[in-house]
Amino acid sequence: MKIDIKDLLQRNWRLIFITVILAFAFVYARMILFVLLGFLLLIGAVRIYITEKKSYFGIIIPIALIALVLGIYYLVDYGKVAGYVTDHSPIDYELVEDGIYEGTGQGLRGPIRVKTIFEAGEIRDIEVLQHQEAISALDGLKEQILEKDALYGELVPATIHGSIQATEGYREAVINSLWKGIPEKPQFSRITQFLNTFTKFRLDMTTWNALAILFCIALVLDYTLQPVLVRGTGQALNCYNCQTCVGVCPVKEVDGEPYPMNMILAARLGDYEKVKRMSKYCVACSRCAGKCPVGDSGPSIAAAANAELKRIKRRKQLGMDVG
Repeated sequence: MKIDIKDLLQRNWRLIFITVILAFAFVYARMILFVLLGFLLLIGAVRIYITEKKSYFGIIIPIALIALVLGIYYLVDYGKVAGYVTDHSPIDYELVEDGIYEGTGQGLRGPIRVKTIFEAGEIRDIEVLQHQEAISALDGLKEQILEKDALYGELVPATIHGSIQATEGYREAVINSLWKGIPEKPQFSRITQFLNTFTKFRLDMTTWNALAILFCIALVLDYTLQPVLVRGTGQALNCYNCQTCVGVCPVKEVDGEPYPMNMILAARLGDYEKVKRMSKYCVACSRCAGKCPVGDSGPSIAAAANAELKRIKRRKQLGMDVG
């Protein structure tokens, strides 16, 4: 079966691609985005079943069952390790073997990764390998832990650039590194480690604010891509709703909407059915193109959108549609 690249770039597929990319890029909203993606795929499957009588449930249901089994396995394995950590906290230094261990904690602006040197029942040194905090946010924390042995005590940021989140993230990284030095501590299986990369999330205001910003960016990207990817409709991007075309058009209004402006905007959004319906009222006088400040031509855009709609319907009739 031949697959047209344009089909893979239609809006429903683009939404999937954008969501997956954002999920991998935005770690602490990853689970939220993947759940959203699954929900959208389910809605899409139901819609296709109702409108086209095609069923994708034979694929979706097995995938859902596999996800359920993996989720139960993850919770059991994760709970076993978490239970051990809870029962043996704070860490007994006598259980930690001498060595050099790396650990990661979550700071204010991102992960904090450290390397801890442990010898003769004591923390000898702590080296920060990675962090995204302010330059001086972690200053003085190592000295407090080494001098006072205050891993579980009070840690005070040395400067105003420090923060409670950064300080606790640093402490968390050191503690996590020491857990690796206890041989009897149960370890996560490879499956749990793999699943853990897809189940991270933080339900805080920062996460929701970032998701809102990313949604706006994705929306602008999607609205920009639609006319760019469909030959002949790219000029619709130039429309800025001045309604000059409405003033010179002999039709002026269709279904209570300004015409031809709303037909052009429908083409920009990929609503080609609406374009087809509204284009029937166009008299092809091209007054809109002559008066438009950016030269948009309603008849030209409508013709290109209608051609794209025919192409999509033709491929569906041939049974080659992948959207």
